[in-house]
Amino acid sequence: MTAGDAVRGRREGVDLSRVLEAQRSLLRAPDSELLGELAKQVMALLGADSAVVSTTHDHGFTVRAVAGQHCSGADPGDQIPWGRTLSALAVRTGEGQLSLDLGNDERVDPPTCQDHRHASSISAPLLDRGVVVGAVSVFTRRPRAFADHHLPLVSLCAEVAGTRLAMALSEAHGEQLREHLTLTEQRLALAQQVTGLAWWEYDARTDRHLWSPEVFELLGEEPGSFPPTVKDYARFINPDDRQPGILFNESGEPMWENRSGVVVRVPRRDGDVRSVQAWTDVQRNPDGTVERVFGTLLDVTDRERAAQAVAASEQRFRVAFDHAPTGMVLTSMNPATEGRVLRANAAVLGLLGVDADEVVGHDVSKWLHPHDLEASRGHRAALLQARSGARPIDIRPVERRLVLKDGSVRQVWLTSAVFEDASPESPYVLTHVLDMTESLVQQAELERLAMTDTLTGLANRSLLEREVDRAMEGLRAGRSDGGVALLLLDLDRFKLVNDTLGHGAGDSMLMEVATRLRSVIGQPATVGRLGGDEFVVLLSDVADEEAAADVARRVVDVLREPIALPSGRRLVSSCSVGVTFAATGAHTAEDLLREADLALYQAKDAGRDQLAVFDEALRARVVGRVESESRLRRALESGGLRLVLQPVVDLTAGGDGRITAHEALLRLQDPVLGVLQPQDFVEVASETGLIVDVDMWMLHEVAGLLAEDGVPPDTQVSVNISARTLELPAFAKQLEELLAKHDACPGRVALEITESVLLEAGPAVEQTVRDLRALGIHVGLDDFGTGYSALAHLQRFDLDFLKIDRSFVADLAEGSRGLAMVRAIANLAHSLGLTVVAEGVETPEQADVLRSLGCDRGQGWLFGRPKT
Repeated sequence: MTAGDAVRGRREGVDLSRVLEAQRSLLRAPDSELLGELAKQVMALLGADSAVVSTTHDHGFTVRAVAGQHCSGADPGDQIPWGRTLSALAVRTGEGQLSLDLGNDERVDPPTCQDHRHASSISAPLLDRGVVVGAVSVFTRRPRAFADHHLPLVSLCAEVAGTRLAMALSEAHGEQLREHLTLTEQRLALAQQVTGLAWWEYDARTDRHLWSPEVFELLGEEPGSFPPTVKDYARFINPDDRQPGILFNESGEPMWENRSGVVVRVPRRDGDVRSVQAWTDVQRNPDGTVERVFGTLLDVTDRERAAQAVAASEQRFRVAFDHAPTGMVLTSMNPATEGRVLRANAAVLGLLGVDADEVVGHDVSKWLHPHDLEASRGHRAALLQARSGARPIDIRPVERRLVLKDGSVRQVWLTSAVFEDASPESPYVLTHVLDMTESLVQQAELERLAMTDTLTGLANRSLLEREVDRAMEGLRAGRSDGGVALLLLDLDRFKLVNDTLGHGAGDSMLMEVATRLRSVIGQPATVGRLGGDEFVVLLSDVADEEAAADVARRVVDVLREPIALPSGRRLVSSCSVGVTFAATGAHTAEDLLREADLALYQAKDAGRDQLAVFDEALRARVVGRVESESRLRRALESGGLRLVLQPVVDLTAGGDGRITAHEALLRLQDPVLGVLQPQDFVEVASETGLIVDVDMWMLHEVAGLLAEDGVPPDTQVSVNISARTLELPAFAKQLEELLAKHDACPGRVALEITESVLLEAGPAVEQTVRDLRALGIHVGLDDFGTGYSALAHLQRFDLDFLKIDRSFVADLAEGSRGLAMVRAIANLAHSLGLTVVAEGVETPEQADVLRSLGCDRGQGWLFGRPKT
């Protein structure tokens, strides 16, 4: 295949790599399997159903190899008559044939095609040293399955196979030529005694010529019509072959002595041009004058044409070799010249950055990396053993490093095949060289990107899990003297940085944290980022749990130091760290991450900016958490959740204690444990994300109650909503559609959010609250005053009410802090236009004090317990 063929192949959709692989397979195939390999390769190359390789005889074809199915019922050895087939046409014309619709092709016999349901076919002649000796054909049942550019591919494979046949038979062919030359010389000496050879004789004494009948037959002339003199014989010779020194001198006189034999072209009367080899010998008089001349003529047309075909095939091979887009090297394997480069194509020379004379004649190991020399020698030996049959042929591509002229190193794949001929350098190794350096670099970069965090360059979750598994395997195999520790850390209130300073500042902070973590970890470790503000440190060969805790303390200390942002602003940050330690290899990566996660939550619950170590108490919590999650999932799936309502009454001075609202509270009915309160499963629901499903279930139930008049028509129903639900982009729209579906009034629904949600709410939550308020839904703040200072954030939200936590209501004695807090909260809320609701009212005295402090509504057991 030439470079032009390669370009056309790419343009027409041909897979060049598959074409080259087919050529390599044909070059590697043993002589006995060559025709079978040819059938398999052309079938695979065109995606055909079947392929047949046949050789010719006097009356038709002999099947030599088949591949695939539906091969006209043919088996190797079957005799098939010529018939009107594409194969016969290819043999007769010597050119490849293509049929896109065999059933309507006038060149072939339709019944034969219909019998085997062949729809498309390609046939190409098979040449043995330039002579058509058979055909290779591919078939498919799919109409118009082939295209014009497929025909040269089949022809190319047939030519490669023909070249292999010529190479395999070259030694025998050379011996035949030598034997023929000896026989011809004998015939020259005994010309008149050799039958079948055209001969002539000239008697100088009488000036008479004698011509054998074969001469007239050879030249296509009628007997007796030949010119009377040898000189006139020149008119039969092609003008290009009449130059002096062939048969005639410069004066046109015959050059009698020509014992070596010359070949001239003789145009016949019928238009055919024959190649004729002519020999002459002279019998001279004692004085040296010519007495008699003997001449013989031999028709060598077929031999010359075959030689030309072989030369053309060799030329095509040289062109394919020299201009192949992949590197190709021909190396001697003869013991006397082993490893010497005999030929290298332009692709290899360009790869090495050298000229041909710097490679050809030199040992191929000159360009191999020193560390690959031993492996290369072993590969050569394996190639020779496979060639000799001493071992099964299973020589696959090998990876090697080449040292270029400029000293750089390239990674290459080498695919080699051994073949032989009669030359002194035989056997040879033909090696294809494919530069994989850039591909390997890209692959390594892709693997790095797949295993690292794009922002910080730290390991990502995939790499961390792989490293944890590797560390645990080391523990199980006894390769580690210590244990394995995992530190999971979370930046405290990182969300505020993103919300107030922007994500650019948040990214800068994360990168600085990554830098500090790398610097503070001074032992074998893997530092990674799970996402967001969560980081992981994996420690190997840790002495004990206390040693791991020491590392965690250094992490907490280093992250307390202020972080300077590119804007010049300095941030004071902190982190919470969960630590877990494994002394044996029984843990998995998931186990360690779960244990560290629980320890991290404990550190946060303890006030943040500190560490917590996973222990047996936390392990029991893990088991309980799993069981609680399972119970909640079963309840969601099987209707185990229940809704109860607690009344909210009017506490105003002019009020009559009437019920103004109900709070919807959740219960879980477990078949074993009975009725469970929210504190038994809400935390697990929040951690697992099931809280969204719980919230939506409650809203469906409340909408149904409002539609069915399950509560008095002049009252509201309030529902606690989690932060995760509020962060849903379409939550307000979903709730609007839900209420519309039940024909429930939005003004009778109140949503309660906790103080922590208010404190950490981002723009998405703020927008959701605005959307809810626009629908007429009431939004209030629950458990106000517990754990956080939310006063500065009240102005961010347009709220309807706030609930005073029950801890303040329980302490309303005169002069108590609780009394002062309730008075302050009520005054603040009223100044902002908010309704004040007090929770946990259990005695008439508490109700009276709350009424006197200005609380608008009360809720507690004094007014009613939760009930369905």
